[in-house]
Amino acid sequence: NVMDGKSFDEVLYEILGAVTLKMAEEMNADRVTIFLIDEETNEIWSILARNQKGGLSEVEISGEKEIVGLVTSLKEMVNIPFYFTNDLESQINSDRTAYKTYTLLALPLLNDKGNLVAVVQLLNKIKKPNHADQALLERIDKAGFTAADRYQFDRYAPALTRILERCQSSYKLTQRLQASEALTEATRSISQSSLDSEEIIGRVMEAAKKLMNADRSTLWLIDREQQQLWSKIPTAERTTIEVRVKVGEGYAGTVAQTGESINIPFDLYHDSRSSKAKQTDRQTGYRTCSLLCLPVW
Repeated sequence: NVMDGKSFDEVLYEILGAVTLKMAEEMNADRVTIFLIDEETNEIWSILARNQKGGLSEVEISGEKEIVGLVTSLKEMVNIPFYFTNDLESQINSDRTAYKTYTLLALPLLNDKGNLVAVVQLLNKIKKPNHADQALLERIDKAGFTAADRYQFDRYAPALTRILERCQSSYKLTQRLQASEALTEATRSISQSSLDSEEIIGRVMEAAKKLMNADRSTLWLIDREQQQLWSKIPTAERTTIEVRVKVGEGYAGTVAQTGESINIPFDLYHDSRSSKAKQTDRQTGYRTCSLLCLPVW
């Protein structure tokens, strides 16, 4: 599939999409989510979830974040039976606009060495038979997920663990290959350019943007006589303007002064040091949400 032009991300979506859809069918779950464990960053990240109708659902970890984190730390199952917070009628009505969790089963996937590979989360055990046009609450099996479901999952677990481990290792390899490709492209672009400084900077920063999956990249050059940084930044009108900041001013100026990188997650505007970034955004018509700024020696 990759050789046929599909990105590895697309192939990964297809693999995990097929796995989650099959698990939902076999275990009568309305939704299945696979949370992969990144041991290097100690983070939990989710690829996707699918419901029984085959639809792709956007995943937000916030609601079950504590549960998935609990399974991750203890490496033990969490099983929550049927519950609801308000009266039945309000639950049915709210189900038309927002997804509700009534029953939950979260299970760890461990490899042969006992290391955690992923957490599989199954939401909302569905009765058999049921009618697809009914509200979700009316289709819920109030017995929740049972010991038989756990036994069935254990049958799938070894094969699923091997699949996910291979996906993880392949994904990391692909990231390294993409980095190599971006650097090679940057080198090729420089060798083929007219050696005009602005053209070289533009091509190198385009490669950096692609490598880091960033929406925008900027190279700030140092004017040592003026003790300033300067760069050409695109505007909303598709022109470029020269922007200058003092060394020690703003994020770029601070990095130039200290030689240490700065990494600001979403939302950058909540950071106490963002006044200069907001000013630059007003000049250029851009909205900076997150930022990684590093020194180039």
